[in-house]
Amino acid sequence: MKFQLQNNRIRITPLSQTDALFMYGLMNTPKWIKFIGDRDINSVADAKGYLKSSIIAHYETHGFGLYKIVLVHSGEPIGICGFLKREYLNHMDLGFAILPEFERKGYVKEASEILLSYAHTTLKVKTIMAITTVQNFASIGLLLKLGFKKHRRVRPNLEKEPLLVFIKNL
Repeated sequence: MKFQLQNNRIRITPLSQTDALFMYGLMNTPKWIKFIGDRDINSVADAKGYLKSSIIAHYETHGFGLYKIVLVHSGEPIGICGFLKREYLNHMDLGFAILPEFERKGYVKEASEILLSYAHTTLKVKTIMAITTVQNFASIGLLLKLGFKKHRRVRPNLEKEPLLVFIKNL
C-alpha cells in the first residue's frame, strides 16, 4: 500500500509486518492495556500476526486503517493514528495511541489533523466518529480540541463499561 502524509515533524505511513517489534511495545504499554484493552500480544510473533490479521486486513478490506506515526528527523516510530470501520458505528472512527515518552508533545493532534484532512479531501468522508472510555481524559480532551462533540454512549460486545462516542462533521 503506497501512502504517505507528513508535516515538518511527523510522517504517516502504513504499518507492515516489519513493524512487529514497535507494535509489541506499543500494545503492551499500561495506557493501551487500560484504555484500549489487552489484545494478548505476548511476543513479537504475536504482534506480527496481529498486524497481518487485523491492521493489514483492514487496509485490504476498507482501503484505510491505522497508520504509523514516525518522527521525520529520526525515522523513529512513536505511535499510530488512523481510521477503523466498526460494525456498531454508523461511520468510520478515528483511533490513536502513542508511546508514553512521546505523550503531550502534540504529535497525536498533528497526526489526527493531517488524517482528518485526508479523510475529507481524498476519501470524501463527511462525518467521522471516535470512541473512548469514560476515564480516558487525555483522549477526551484531544477529541474536543479536534472539534469532536459528545454524541452518545455505546456498549459493544457486552463490554463491562460503556464507551463514549464522539462525532465530527468534516
